[in-house]
Amino acid sequence: MGKPQQISTILKPLLKRYGLENQMQIYTLTDQWENLVGYQVAAHTLPYHLKFRKLYLFVDSPTWMNQLIYLKEELKNKINREIGEVWVQDIIMKVGSVEKKSTEELEMNMSDEIN
Repeated sequence: MGKPQQISTILKPLLKRYGLENQMQIYTLTDQWENLVGYQVAAHTLPYHLKFRKLYLFVDSPTWMNQLIYLKEELKNKINREIGEVWVQDIIMKVGSVEKKSTEELEMNMSDEIN
């Protein structure tokens, strides 16, 4: 029997083949959001979509959106550094609810975006 492989080396190609890579990335970002960007930013933002390396965020107020515009490059670099891959090349912000959504709600948003 061969050397055991990490599960990620098996799952990544499968996720890509079945078109689920973006969904897994947004789940990962949502789950790790506070660790990636810090408590203060996480309290006012929520990632809701990732497509073509553009991360879409809900921001809870125009004031916070204005502040995050200045932090955009820093956030993008920090996320990519922590993930260990370049997932985000741009961040698009929209004022909206930042309540943490359930997996079902995220899946519904994903299917709405795709359709």
